[in-house]
Amino acid sequence: MHSKILRVVPRLFSLTSWKSCAQFTIPTRKAVPKDETLEVKRARLLYQSRKRGILENGILLGNFFSTYGSKLTADQLATYDDLVNGGYPEWDLYYWICGKLL
Repeated sequence: MHSKILRVVPRLFSLTSWKSCAQFTIPTRKAVPKDETLEVKRARLLYQSRKRGILENGILLGNFFSTYGSKLTADQLATYDDLVNGGYPEWDLYYWICGKLL
């Protein structure tokens, strides 16, 4: 019902056009040193888990990693690193963690 009411309005103070918005890509993540030890990786991931874009993810990921981070294998740490630093939008990540986004 509401979608029929909505109409396209001009972007008054925007420097970008609609076409350039459609081509938006998520920036690539920073390179991690290849010689990073597991201890350093765990410390980095703990910090990155706690310091998120939204407080909710910081609490969820920080508590998870504080509890289970020391028990994760190198492969599991790599997968978790991809999850935490993969460039996913914060709210999408939050809803996925909570089981609300499939």
